[in-house]
Amino acid sequence: MAGSHEEMAYDLALRSIGQQEAALDNLRARTGTLLSAASLSTAFLGALGLKDQALTGGAWIAVGLFVAMGVSSGFVLWPWGWIFGLDTYEVIEEYVDADDRPTLSLMQRDLAIHICLVSEHS
Repeated sequence: MAGSHEEMAYDLALRSIGQQEAALDNLRARTGTLLSAASLSTAFLGALGLKDQALTGGAWIAVGLFVAMGVSSGFVLWPWGWIFGLDTYEVIEEYVDADDRPTLSLMQRDLAIHICLVSEHS
């Protein structure tokens, strides 16, 4: 069998980070599509519905829902600064340049734990 338990845990942690990043990208793409569709439908249907009328209760509800959808979409699309990976400088400083350099298997184990902890809080 190629690789140790630590290698397997490290590879699994890296794959989970990649899957989280892909899921967020997918969510953002779908949110952008939903926002575009809502904007188009609001523009066309709002113009037809309000052609010669003042805003009624139902129209105000529709406007409020559109604004709420836009704000909630903005929260998903805003670049919050999520981190999907490791800070290479910290890895080099902690493991490569350290006076008591750890073994490769200990390094992989520590990094796998670190990735899991970081991904839980991102």
